[in-house]
Amino acid sequence: MPGSGRTSAPQQGQSTREQLAQALLKYETLDVTDVERIFKGESLEKPTVADLIEKESEKQA
Repeated sequence: MPGSGRTSAPQQGQSTREQLAQALLKYETLDVTDVERIFKGESLEKPTVADLIEKESEKQA
């Protein structure tokens, strides 16, 4: 889901390296907890940079 702030659970056969790359492209930064979740095959549930910018824009409007 674009802009939902969530990544889907890793697809079967997708390497951890690919999962990390996808998460970095989506979120731009990852902390150690995010990386650990990816290695465990869990999904990330946090806002993207675009989500944060949109929320700030709405506050100013």
